[in-house]
Parts: sequence; structure tokens; C-alpha cells
Amino acid sequence: MANLQALDISKTRVTTLSHLAKLEKLQVLEAQQTKVLNLRPLARLANLQQLNVSYTNVQDLSPLDRLTNLRNISFQLTRVTELSPLASLFKLQKN
Repeated sequence: MANLQALDISKTRVTTLSHLAKLEKLQVLEAQQTKVLNLRPLARLANLQQLNVSYTNVQDLSPLDRLTNLRNISFQLTRVTELSPLASLFKLQKN
């Protein structure tokens, strides 16, 4: 599983992403419509390019502030109110 590049856990009962912290090659994570609240386990996933946490209880994007390869992020209908952690992510693309 260490070589996993894409993972879709959408619409599952997942509540934590802590088990994903060691997936250093992960590029795509689809986690919408889960019970996920904390993105801290993703903070070291330097290869992450696409993240979808829409329809979750996520409030804080600051664990993503050093994921410089992140190109796409979706967080519709979350509790996020502060976007400043994304300011240094120059590869983010407008949709």
C-alpha cells in the first residue's frame, strides 16, 4: 500500500485520516461525504495534487499550507471559513 497514488474513501464511515499519513506517494484523495474533521494527517503528503473533502466537517485548511504540489482542492459545504492557508499554494488551479 506504500505505493498507492489514488484513494477514494467517499461516502464511507471514515472519521479520521490518520492511517493515510504514511502514504507518501498519494496524489489523489477523494474523501467527500465522510465524517472527517481533521486534515492534520495529510500535512506531510508532499505528492498530494488533488483533494476533495466536500460535505465533511472539516474546518481548518492550515495543515495543507505546505503541500506545494496541490493543484485542486474541493471543500464545498464544509465549515471552512479561513482561506489564507492556501495563499502559498501557487499550483492551485481555478475551476
